[in-house]
Amino acid sequence: CSSDLNKPPARHRDLHRDPMPTATVAQACTSTYVSQPDATAGVDMYISSGNPTTTHETDATLRIGEDNTAVDYYRRGLVRFDLSGIPSNATICSATLSLFVSSSSGATNDRIVRVYRMKAAWSEQTGTWNIASTGVNWQIAGASGASDRESADIGSLLVPANAAGGSEQKWVLD
Repeated sequence: CSSDLNKPPARHRDLHRDPMPTATVAQACTSTYVSQPDATAGVDMYISSGNPTTTHETDATLRIGEDNTAVDYYRRGLVRFDLSGIPSNATICSATLSLFVSSSSGATNDRIVRVYRMKAAWSEQTGTWNIASTGVNWQIAGASGASDRESADIGSLLVPANAAGGSEQKWVLD
C-alpha cells in the first residue's frame, strides 16, 4: 500500500514546562473521503517471487498470497492512492481498505494478509519482485527491506481459504 495517511502527531505534555493539565476537545469527524479509482485511474500491480522479472501491471486481478503448490512462491499487491484531495491539516479519524475476492482457487488454508505503508517509490509499469522501477532495485527483493516498506503493518486480516468469490474483505488501518 502506498498511501501515506499523515497521522496527526501524538499529543503529549512536557510536565516540566506545563504542569497544569489542560482539557483537549477531540475534533469530530464530519466528512468522509472515498478513493475508488477505476482500472484507468488506479495505480496497482502485484509482484511475484515465482516470476521475479515480470511486471503484472496489466493484470485485471491483484494477486496476493502464497502459492500452495510451489515452494517460496509469493505474490504481493501494491496499491497507490491519490490522497491530494485530503487537506494537509485534516485529522484522519479512521481508514479502511476494502478489496474483493476474485477467486480463492488453490487456497488450502486461511491466511493473515497484512498491509504495509510503502517507503520506496515504485513504478506500476516496470516494477517487479526484483526492482521497484527501471534501474532501481528493492533493498530486499519483494519490497521487504527497511527502505522499501515500514516494518510494522498498519492493518491485518484473516482471509479464509474458502472466501467466496465477490466477497468483500476489509482492513481497518492504523
